Amino acid sequence: MSESLRNVEPTGRSGPRDYWAEGIEIATKIEEIDLAKKLLKEGIRQAEKLKNKDTDSDDPNLALKAWWPSTAMLSKLILTASRISSRTALDATQEITDPEIRLFCQVRLANRQLGARIGQTIVMVDRKQSAWSEYRAAED
Repeated sequence: MSESLRNVEPTGRSGPRDYWAEGIEIATKIEEIDLAKKLLKEGIRQAEKLKNKDTDSDDPNLALKAWWPSTAMLSKLILTASRISSRTALDATQEITDPEIRLFCQVRLANRQLGARIGQTIVMVDRKQSAWSEYRAAED
């Protein structure tokens, strides 16, 4: 699973962006915790690559940072990591290099741990070359 995901190019659209989180869920369900943690680390690295696209100086994503595809991917990974353990998820937030995105993920994680609804997920790209958005229903 880990090897096959390494060859998937990160993209802002749903699907490839979510493969790592889905892999973590599967690994956790079959009690392969080491694999789940490995997928989490690799997913965070892929999200950082996606962030490089969001911050491209030639054509940056002008959407709100909380709506960037990289932020959505990191948030999903962190929330999924909470199924491994709260400590794993919290430790994973420390690997997020951008302090604003790290805080965003920490708040979403705290909401999940307190039993609050996560709310609707918005993903948006607003660049010279492309513009699109996705909306997902609120998570419980």
